Amino acid sequence: MKDYIFILDYDIEPQEVIIEATGMMDAIKKVKDFQRQKKLGNQAKILFKGIVY
Repeated sequence: MKDYIFILDYDIEPQEVIIEATGMMDAIKKVKDFQRQKKLGNQAKILFKGIVY
């Protein structure tokens, strides 16, 4: 599994999130679920930063 690094770009302060997933689609699904769990809403832009092997 790889670690995918995303930046949730909010108006106030960006937040870096590291997601462990098997592929890019799985990682995007998990980062969106992370947003819902934290009740952050959909106002953040999800930016892809990189992959750690």
